[in-house]
Order: sequence, then C-alpha cells, then structure tokens
Amino acid sequence: MPAPSPAVRARLVARRAAACALSAAFVLTLAAPAAADDAQLRRVRGLAVGAAASAGLNSSSSSTTPFTPPGASGDATIGQEAAGVAAEAKQEQEREQAQQKAEPFGANLFSGQFAANRPGGINPDYLIAPGDRISVNVFGAETFSETLPVDNQGNLFLPGVGPVKVAGVPNRLLQSTVEERIREIYTEEVQIYVNLLGAQTLGVFVTGAVAQPGRYAGLPGDPALAFIDLAGGIDLERGSFRNVAILRDGKEIARLDLYDFLLRGALPKVRFQEGDVILVGPIGGAVAVAGDARAAAAYEFRKFPVTGATLAIYARPTRDVTHVALSGFRDGRPVNRYLTLNEFYDVSLLDGDLVEFQADLRARDVFVEVEGEHLGPSRIAVARGAMLDSVLDLIAVDPSVAATDAIYLRRESVARDQKRALDVSLKALERTALAALSQTKSQSEIRAAEAQLVLEFVNRARLIKPDGRVVVSTDSGRANVRVEPGDEIVIPQKTDLVLITGEVTLPQTVAFTPGSTIREYVNRAGGYSDRADPSKIVVIRAGGDAIFGTNTEIRRGDQIMVLPIVDLKGFEIGKDVLEVLFRVAVIAATVIAL
Repeated sequence: MPAPSPAVRARLVARRAAACALSAAFVLTLAAPAAADDAQLRRVRGLAVGAAASAGLNSSSSSTTPFTPPGASGDATIGQEAAGVAAEAKQEQEREQAQQKAEPFGANLFSGQFAANRPGGINPDYLIAPGDRISVNVFGAETFSETLPVDNQGNLFLPGVGPVKVAGVPNRLLQSTVEERIREIYTEEVQIYVNLLGAQTLGVFVTGAVAQPGRYAGLPGDPALAFIDLAGGIDLERGSFRNVAILRDGKEIARLDLYDFLLRGALPKVRFQEGDVILVGPIGGAVAVAGDARAAAAYEFRKFPVTGATLAIYARPTRDVTHVALSGFRDGRPVNRYLTLNEFYDVSLLDGDLVEFQADLRARDVFVEVEGEHLGPSRIAVARGAMLDSVLDLIAVDPSVAATDAIYLRRESVARDQKRALDVSLKALERTALAALSQTKSQSEIRAAEAQLVLEFVNRARLIKPDGRVVVSTDSGRANVRVEPGDEIVIPQKTDLVLITGEVTLPQTVAFTPGSTIREYVNRAGGYSDRADPSKIVVIRAGGDAIFGTNTEIRRGDQIMVLPIVDLKGFEIGKDVLEVLFRVAVIAATVIAL
C-alpha cells in the first residue's frame, strides 16, 4: 500500500504530537506534589493546549468525558482532546494495518516466468534485424556456404548476388526471401538452404520503481514484461502497475497500463531498440479491499474519486455479499460507514480508503445432518428456527430397526461449552492439588504423591473430546427443541445388547436379560476390578440420558459404567476428582482411570 498523502501524514503527526503533549500534562498534574509550582503546571498545560490548537483539535467536537482528577477540574477540556486524539490514532492504526495486509493487484505478476520463457531467434514470427547472423548454403551447379551478418542497412550481402534486404522479414519468410533473390542470378539448377543462427541482442534500461534498476539484454521483439521481470519486477511498496512508460531518445513512444493486461490480456506491441528505457512510475492513490471478495487486493486508480461500482468490477465481491464496511478520511477526520451493497455502488471512494465486503444476512434455510437408522439423505435443508418434531417428519425411518424413542442431538456449541466447563474443573483441581498443605514431613510426602497422581489424571482428562450430546428423549417423552445450523440428529439402532465398561474385570457387551440387576450384569463382565467403587455407577441410556445409582433399571441399549475409587486423604480434593469423573462419564460416555 502507498503511504498516506502528505496532507494526511502531516495532520496525523500534528495530532499525535498534541496527544503526547496532552498526556504529559495529565501525567505532571497527577504526579506533582501538593507544593508543586502552579505556574509551571500552567505552562505545561498551555503548551499542550497550544499543540492541540495547532493540530486543529476542538473540544466541542468530542463527546468523550474522561475522568477528571481531584483538583484538576480545569483540565477536563484537555482530557477530552487527549481521548479524541487517542481514538482517532487507534482507528488510523487499525486502518493502516488492514491496508498493509492487502497486496497490490497484480502483485504475483512478476515471478520470473516472463524472463525465463522469452522466445529465441528461432521464433517464426521473429523479425530479422541488423546484427543477426544467417547461414546461407548453395549447392548444385554452384557451391557456396557461409555465415553472414545483417549489416546496418538491414541487408545480407551475398557474393555474386549482391545485397538482399532482410531486415523486418519474419523468420518464417527468410528462406523464401533469400532464395528468390539468388535464383534471379543463378538460373541453373541449385539447391538453397538458409537458416537464422542467432539473433542480435540489445540493451534496454529498466528504471524507476523496480526492485533492481539496470541495463538488461534482450531481443527487439521481447515484451516489456520480460525486461521488467529481469529487473526483479515492480516494487510493491513504491511502483505503479498503471504508469509504465517506454522512452526512446528521451521521448515517450508507448505507455503501459498493466491492469489492461491483467484483466483483458491487452499489451501494446513495441519493437525495442538499443538504449530504450522502461520507466516504472511511482504508485498512485489506492483503495484496499478485504473480506468476501474474489480478488481482494489494493487497487490503484489514476484519478479520484471513484465509485463503489467501479471498485466492485475489479474486486468481484462474492454472490452472498450484502453489506460493505467503509473506513477512511473525509475533511481531515476519520469516517466509518456501514452500507448495503446497493448503497455502496453510489459512494465516492478516495485514496487510502479501506473497503470490506461482508455477507451479513443469514440464510433462510440451514442444514442439519442425519446419522444412524434412516432411509433418506444424510443432509437435509430446513427452515431456520425449525422445531425438532417438524424436522423428524421429513426423515423416513424403518420402525422395525430405528429406536425412535432414543433420538438425540449432537451440537457443536454444546461440545464447546462442555469442553470449556471440563477445563475449568480441571484447572481448579490442578490448583487444589498443588496448593495442599502438610503439617509433617510424612504428610508432605503423601501430599506430593497424591498431587502427582492427580496431575497425571488431569492430563488424561484434558484429552477428552466431548461429543456435544443433547438429550431430548427421556421417560416422559421427547422434547421438541429448536434445531440449530449444523446439528446432527442421531437415530440409534434398536438393539438387544448392554455395554459394561469402566472398572470391571472384562469390559464387554452382553445380551440384554429382562429383570437383571446392575450387579448381575457386572458379574457377567467378570465382576468389579480392584479399583472399582461399587457405589458409583452411571447408566447411559441409548438416548444419552445419564442416571446415577446402583438400583437403576437396565434397558436394551444401555451402557453401564463403573467408576474408580477416589482414595485421597484430602476430602476436598477427593470431591473435585469425583466431580470430574462424573462430568467425563456424562459428556463423553467414558471412564478415566485414577
């Protein structure tokens, strides 16, 4: 991006200097002892006010009312000015940072490809020029074989034939041009072969706002882009893509606007001569584009103002853009406007403006995913704000295999909230473990061992990824909740199995047996392990509902989780560990060993 204009930069410097002076006045006022020289303080404040006046500040233009220190009621105006300058400086800094992120349109044009792929003299369209070397071979009734240069008059001088005008002849016509002239002299049967061996290179100067100004060798027919590429391309900080002049003997013979090439493939044809100059001019005014645009960049314009409609032609906002955020300076003050796209088309843009295209209207329809036992598509569009029952009416299922009484949702926002709550609990547990106090050395050793055990437990728990399950199916029925974009509706399969996990000897899945108790199911999994706490049982229904207790009725599709013993000396920390165990069991349907 170009630097701000001199007028804008001068204004910013003056206003920032005023802000520094105003801040200094406040610092001295607040820090000075009671016996400070009032006259000196008044002089400092006077300098600050003078600086503000020089910068064009006016207290009446600020609506900010800063805190006034005791005994400094007369400094309220200074505080207002300082606050106003600080706010403007912050806006300008944010705008400049956003502009710097936007590379100039065409920034990737010069990457070495033009220089690397320049055509040689064998190009059929190459025009023969003085200095080129041509091989002429005549055999048959007459014999002649020699390599000859094209002289300064553009002629190829053949012994016994004379001069043959070849300058300006395309390489593809060189054979016929020379052969026709020879046959005017040698009427007997002869064979003629003509070949361009090498083209004469020339030097072109590339200067101005390029990375490496200098003299570069090339061919007369090389495009100007190749010479600029040899010079390292246009300097993105200083150079213009729209103001490139080609000079010969100090006079302009052509002008390039590289936007024409970038957008339409148009490039003026120039046949270079020795000593020609390519001059890349300084960058002009520009408008930076960010946000939802297919070609977000900084666009250079020759004249200002330009309309938003003109900028949109270059930037090509995406189809879903509805609004535009515009920031810049008008009449020496920062402005920020938020416009509809249609309003933006008629807005006049100035040098240094920042335009951000935004898609700020929510879609009328949202997508939800369907998983599990269903017969239709796995992704469906529903009206925003639709209720679950109305969405389920759109999903075909086979009642013989789909457990429609155990439907639940998975929601990303819930998963994030679950993870955040778990992290809070883990941090609290970690702090409690590290802060435990001991009265004796033996107690200290016990506390250290417990702390290490808890920290290892915390590290394992941090790896848990909640699935964001939302329980909607309970014994009392199914809750008709509002679906959100991205929700996953899970329809479990009917099953006759029960899963036993956690602190049991052989975690496994067993067949459901009507009337069997939790203890009987645990016995079928080998019984409780040595680390099990038989009083801490969690049962997860097929629909995600979590139930605590040892006498819970077991149903088809249930998961029985046996939690471990929390055997820590400190009661408080033991309670915290147990809370985390229960939380993990509910949000991730798993048990972490302690």
